[in-house]
Amino acid sequence: MQLLLTQTFDSVDKIARVRMPVLIAHGADDRYVPSRFSQRLYEAAPEPKKLLLVKGGTHNNSMVVGNGEYRTALHEFFGLTPGDSREIRAMRASNPSVGAAADVSAAAVAHQTP
Repeated sequence: MQLLLTQTFDSVDKIARVRMPVLIAHGADDRYVPSRFSQRLYEAAPEPKKLLLVKGGTHNNSMVVGNGEYRTALHEFFGLTPGDSREIRAMRASNPSVGAAADVSAAAVAHQTP
């Protein structure tokens, strides 16, 4: 395996230096990247932090399977109110190809703006 991997990613050490809220989401049934790696990242991350393990989520479908869990985590973690959802829907309506990623972007924008 080492012959295939030419770069190292020391995420556990790097995440300890992050100075902003960290939300780690991972499919609990991911066969390619086991969720224990996300659990280790979570343990190494400074507060505030949240770990979301999506039951039934795999490597490619956790955002679909855990759509409601993602939304709840974003709302709780970033302190969004139901009114903020209008901003998220408006962002998604203006660019439908963005999909669920708009939730993250809008959450970050809503959290930063006074």
